[in-house]
Amino acid sequence: MTYMLSSKALHTVNMEEVCSSCKGGYFHIAPKITKVAVINLGMQKENLMDMVNMKCSLNVFDEDFSVNQLNMVPHDIVMVSNGKLDAEKIPMVVDKIKALIGKKKIFGIGLGQELVKEAAAQAGVQTWKQEGDIMISEENKLYCCDMSQQNQLEEIMKYA
Repeated sequence: MTYMLSSKALHTVNMEEVCSSCKGGYFHIAPKITKVAVINLGMQKENLMDMVNMKCSLNVFDEDFSVNQLNMVPHDIVMVSNGKLDAEKIPMVVDKIKALIGKKKIFGIGLGQELVKEAAAQAGVQTWKQEGDIMISEENKLYCCDMSQQNQLEEIMKYA
């Protein structure tokens, strides 16, 4: 028999029982890896590597992404990155973000913060609270920061 345990479950199990119940088999302990769908508007390679080093698995989409395609890829979070975006594409990206609101956590950083807030406003989201440098609308699963400081990526990923 084979068991798979998450690192979180490891704290709650009786190891003697697990070991005795898998005689002749084995158990696997899986680390927590956050799956992130990144809508990349120009995020620096270093920031992507920082996320990988924070135990994130990334699927990176460009600004022309399809909401259906994004939804088919397993993810815990959608991150709308910082960068630049052609002004004529902004309404299209905002509409796509609006379609994702409330379904998964959405993180907006830099330009992504502005687009997430615009999509939220169009969707009728009015309640935001400030926690340090992070703006949060918990009931809508929205988290935003401006990325003016390097450690803000780490700060926002604490909400993953």
